[in-house]
Amino acid sequence: MATSSAVDTNVSNLPAADQARTDITTTGTTTTVSVTGPALSDLVVETSTLAPSLTLDGSFKSSSFVGGAAIPEKFTVTGGNRVKKSNFVLGSDSFKDTVKFDGNAKAKKVTIKDFADGDKLKYKGDTYKASDIRADGKGFEGLSRKEIRLA
Repeated sequence: MATSSAVDTNVSNLPAADQARTDITTTGTTTTVSVTGPALSDLVVETSTLAPSLTLDGSFKSSSFVGGAAIPEKFTVTGGNRVKKSNFVLGSDSFKDTVKFDGNAKAKKVTIKDFADGDKLKYKGDTYKASDIRADGKGFEGLSRKEIRLA
């Protein structure tokens, strides 16, 4: 397992078997968390000003991905992977943050917190903005809350 000082994670708190199949690398301003095998549970990753972009390569559940930097952040789930019952916390700043699910990456019961003007969600080839939020404020017009909802 590789670790990086560019992000804060709780990988060391995970069971040894999960630590062994998790790799964290930082190249430039992008940190990549790669997981092999079944979905990794209970991971918490917080971005930083050194690495405001986070790429998730593998499947995750019951995890949190937190924007901790005071600059625009980008969270990307690579194609073919799944995120389930997890949170993306964008931060209540005025920066334009992006959550992107590449290609056929899937979401199930994913919550995006602090989604505001300027932020974007890219999912299944569509782009959603603050103007696409439903009147009840809990999701996006045209997108099932069973996949992605707002909090």
